Amino acid sequence: MLSPLEKDRAGQSASLEKPPELYRLDGIDCTVWTVYVQCTIKWIYAMPASKPSTRGTILDAAETVVARDGSRRLTIDAVAAEASVSKGGVLYHFPNKIALLQGMVERMVTEIGDELACAESRAREAGKPPLAEVFASMFDRSESQDGLSTALLAASAEHPELLDPAREILSTTFQRLAEETPDPVAAHVLMLAMDGLKLSVLLGFNHIPDHQFQPIRDRLLSMARELYT
Repeated sequence: MLSPLEKDRAGQSASLEKPPELYRLDGIDCTVWTVYVQCTIKWIYAMPASKPSTRGTILDAAETVVARDGSRRLTIDAVAAEASVSKGGVLYHFPNKIALLQGMVERMVTEIGDELACAESRAREAGKPPLAEVFASMFDRSESQDGLSTALLAASAEHPELLDPAREILSTTFQRLAEETPDPVAAHVLMLAMDGLKLSVLLGFNHIPDHQFQPIRDRLLSMARELYT
């Protein structure tokens, strides 16, 4: 009798080379074959994790500094110390603070874009309303991600162009999904409600009690699903 692992491997096309290691990520419907990504099944094939690049290490450190201390405390020296990299090493990749912030925003936008694309793909394959699933993906970003978003939002007050990539991907995605619904106007109203709720959390407005956040989230998702009925 074949084991689940053997059955899964047997089901793959014989033309595909067997990856060296197998990883399981529960709850994430993505398959990775080196550079090929397909959001379809729950088995992920990948090469073993390699050592992070110096650029990635620096960006990780910058995110830590900004989320912990705020964007005003982001300096080349602070990032170098956090990353255990020389100041010259940081300046080689990011010549100034603005370049660091741009790198952080670009990486965050890429991550958000991947999350939205995967949520939409899962919804379509399962026959679910894609707008509701994309909403859920945005709502359920972790507190650490929200902390970074808050700091970058503060930085954008001095440099509004930093958020141009985020504006582009979010407006394009939500505009397209809204136009697919039977009632695009209602879809945009729900988007604005979601934006307001997330923004109130990011800015620390406490007019919504903590125990009501989840019911409000669930109601908005329910209303998004009802757009398709």
